[in-house]
This record gives sequence, C-alpha cells and structure tokens, in this order.
Amino acid sequence: MIFKNLTDTKKTNIFVLILILGQFLISFLSVYALGFIPDFYPTTQMAYHLLLFGLPVILYFIITKKPVREVLSLRPLSIRNIITIILISFTMQPVLSVFSFLSSLVFKNNIASALMEMQDVSVGWIIVSMAVFPAVLEEICYRGIVLYGYRNLNPLKACLMSGFLFGIMHFSAQQFLYAFFFGVILGYFVYKTKSIFASIVSHFTINASQILFSRVLSGLSLSEGYSSATDMAGTEVFSTLFYLISAVVFTAPFLLLFFWYFERINRDNGFLSDWNYQAGKPREKMFDAAIWVVILIYIAIAIVPEFYNYLA
Repeated sequence: MIFKNLTDTKKTNIFVLILILGQFLISFLSVYALGFIPDFYPTTQMAYHLLLFGLPVILYFIITKKPVREVLSLRPLSIRNIITIILISFTMQPVLSVFSFLSSLVFKNNIASALMEMQDVSVGWIIVSMAVFPAVLEEICYRGIVLYGYRNLNPLKACLMSGFLFGIMHFSAQQFLYAFFFGVILGYFVYKTKSIFASIVSHFTINASQILFSRVLSGLSLSEGYSSATDMAGTEVFSTLFYLISAVVFTAPFLLLFFWYFERINRDNGFLSDWNYQAGKPREKMFDAAIWVVILIYIAIAIVPEFYNYLA
C-alpha cells in the first residue's frame, strides 16, 4: 500500500485531513439528517461527536492494528495530578477568557450565543454534550492519535502542531486563538504525565466551568454583553478588558504556583526531552500537502466568510 512507505507524521497529517473533510461532510449532510435526530441540541451534539471523532477512531485502530493503550496513553493518573490539573485549569480560565474576548471583538462568539440560547435546557444535559463528549472524544483524537503520530517530532513542536490543528478543528475564527493555546497546554499535560486522562480532566474542567459561568451570567442578566462583544461600545470594551486582565493578574501567582507543583510531581518526565523518539531515526517535517489542504479549507470556510460579514 502507498501508506506503508509514509512516515508516521505524514500518516497523522492524512488522518487529520480525513477528520477535517469528515467534519465538513457531516456538517453539510446534517441538514438532511435532522429529520432522523430528535430536535434537542444536546442529542445533536453527542451524535455529531460520535460520528466525527468516535467512528474515525474505531476505523483507525481496525485499519492500523496499533495497540490502543500505547497510542492513547491510557495510563493511570495520580490523585495529586488530577487535583493540580483541575486547579491549573480553573486559574487558567481568565487567560483563555482574554483570548476569547479579544477574538470576539472581531468575530462573533457562536459558542457563547448558543449557551445563552439554551437556558431552558438542563445544565446536566449541556455538560454531558458540551463538556463530557468533547473532552473524551476530542482528546482521544488530538492528544491521543495525533500526538502519538507526532512522537518523532520534538515534543514542543508536537504540542504546538496538535494545538494548531485543534484550533483549526473548531472551524471558528473566534475560537482559534484560545483553542490553539489551550491545545498546546493539553499536549503538555499528556507529555508530562504520559496519560491522556490529564488532558481529558483539563478539557472537561474548562468546558464545564464555561457552561456554569454562562448560567451565572444569565442569572445576573449579563448575557447580552457576554455573547455579543462585537456590538459593545468602546467604553464597554475597555471596562470588560480591564476586568479580565485584572482577573489574570489576580490568578497569575496561583497559576504559576500550580504549574510549579505540577512540574515538581512530574519532574521525572522531561518535557523538552524526546518521548518515544528512536535514536538514529531522522526527524520528520511537520508541514506537508495534507496540512496545507487543511489550512486552505479552514481559511475558506472559517476565515473568509467572517471577514466578508465583517466588511459587509
């Protein structure tokens, strides 16, 4: 087979391209499939994640016959790591909020708008569909299969690449910046702990806290400003940015402390050292034709329409 002679990095890039094409196809066909799915947003989201991530993962292991435990880094995570990662995720939330808000000044925050429109849906259903399913299935793909496929790259480059593709996967200009940054941190967690459960815990914590935060804002009647930053007046922009940066400054010492402790309890797993790199094997290039196609698809679908609407 033609794939037999390809490097692991090239195979991984093709896998990502298939994921992106599948995402585009499923989004296109979903219009016709809505008649077969209950008109309930959480159910639609769960079905979407199962088709987009669950099915490709199953096919990946059937076709490649690779060991599931090794590829997905299915190793136990200590209680100390779980608690520390949760604390890091909570204190990192203001940083992610700054990235999200800055992007929202130019691009519409569709996730925030969707959360505000689902106030009549049980918070339990929303957490399952928008926190549990994404945390498990997206991490299996991007910090499991993809990160494993980049194991012959320098770990820092591998984390940057998986974060970059994670940002693209959201197909949202507004979400790209913070998803990219967050994806890099998630890769770092997996490299340090050698366990995918580290990124799953963090991903779930961030998503669930955002859902709960949106409910609090709704209860305080602050939903309009939160979901429509593009419509804010200049004074509102600066005041909101001031509060967000103040939150970053306040939480920064705690965030650094938690990161320091995380490094200490995982000091035996060096981040900048090679993970599964085989001595004598040449380094592999990150970017190839498959990745450039992914980037072009993202620009055409996520960036161009946003700028067209912005300029219109």
